[in-house]
Amino acid sequence: MRNTAILLTLALTVVSNYGCSVKASEWKSFSDKDNEFTITMPSPVTPVTKDSGLLQYEASDGDTNYTVSLNKRSTLDEKQEIETFAKTFADTYQSGMKKAGYPTERSLEKEVSGSNWKGKLYQFDKPDGSSTTIEVCVEPKHNIILYAFGGKANAPETKSFLDSFAVH
Repeated sequence: MRNTAILLTLALTVVSNYGCSVKASEWKSFSDKDNEFTITMPSPVTPVTKDSGLLQYEASDGDTNYTVSLNKRSTLDEKQEIETFAKTFADTYQSGMKKAGYPTERSLEKEVSGSNWKGKLYQFDKPDGSSTTIEVCVEPKHNIILYAFGGKANAPETKSFLDSFAVH
């Protein structure tokens, strides 16, 4: 139930933040405050604690907003965690977008992995031609969600953002 509340809060956060954009000066390697992950993001990166209590790191480049959200792992094994958390997250995100007046189609769903994490990559397309790409990464301590609001999975900036993610 807690995960569903967290996911719904994140989906609603997406809707409220979608229209904000500031041109970033440059992309830089970024590490979270506890040095648990590294990722390349536009600078500056702003840490934000949402109403759900989740810490997120946010940055913008033009019309695309990039966010990294950290969530605690459940006690499920890795495979179950990926299937349960990722599916619930994707379903909740899509439902939340529809309820908020932003209907989406899930145009991409595939398994992804890094050196010490596994997960799923999703792309959600809106009727206006815009997309949001989300990667759900499961590692030993966290579920880490990477968002590219306004970014297609195959866009160079989105690929750079997703491909640079590394868990320490």
